[in-house]
Amino acid sequence: MIFLIFLFLLACGSTLESQSSPAERQLSPIKEKDGSLFLHVPAGKYLIGSDDPDAPLDEGPEFEQEIKEFYLQQFEISNQQYADFLNKTGLSLSDTTRYIGLRGTSARPSEIAYTGTRFRASFGYEDHPVATVNYSGARIYCEWLGGRLPTEFEWEAAAYDLRTLSWEEPEKEAQCHKEWSYGGKMPVVSIGTFSPSALGFYDLLGNVAEITSSEYLLYPSSQNLATLDLWKRKVIRGGDWNTRKEQVRATSRKGIRLQTRGFFEGGVGFRCAKDIP
Repeated sequence: MIFLIFLFLLACGSTLESQSSPAERQLSPIKEKDGSLFLHVPAGKYLIGSDDPDAPLDEGPEFEQEIKEFYLQQFEISNQQYADFLNKTGLSLSDTTRYIGLRGTSARPSEIAYTGTRFRASFGYEDHPVATVNYSGARIYCEWLGGRLPTEFEWEAAAYDLRTLSWEEPEKEAQCHKEWSYGGKMPVVSIGTFSPSALGFYDLLGNVAEITSSEYLLYPSSQNLATLDLWKRKVIRGGDWNTRKEQVRATSRKGIRLQTRGFFEGGVGFRCAKDIP
């Protein structure tokens, strides 16, 4: 009898271990040539979307999605990192202005300027997330790093614990619901200002929205009729400094055209993903 009880407890222990949270099964981080750390996101079935009746139609219905393990950058790409990338790759000024809104070339620019010989991050804004970057500008950076942009499902898997975020004190959770006065500085804050997610990722919500590789389409399980996006937009996730606090959620998604460098030419950045070697 005692032996049977022991076998039963052993079986229960194995079941509990297999159902442990993703944060308990992380592989070691990978450091890349731009100084960034890539953190592991475990494989598994993750909830995607929302059944909240107040949520926009493109967020539902909620469903489970199988995600393969992958790596994702701990922080969004900073102004300094992007300026270094531009200098190291030798992109021309004309090419660069197709990818990012530089100071002196845009009414509401990023905090990166061209000095005539090199690209430079604005003093005091080196550690702020790069913004006013379009899809191509984000994609070529990730490819230079040997990675890619994450899919929107991968992004939401990395933010799995933020699905039930409480907004009782939003200023302690994310940079959002701010205004950008004409001629002033974009109201972004330094990378890593707020607490990380359960898997160790910073600033998934607010500050700058993040570009993914996914086309902006309704979910496969959606019953809505409009499923075709004639503009071939890409999904951006997480909301930005301008997004209302109730819309800064792990499940919220917006579509952005490939050439667009951000709403009001700002508020859009990115982080890169990598496949498991």
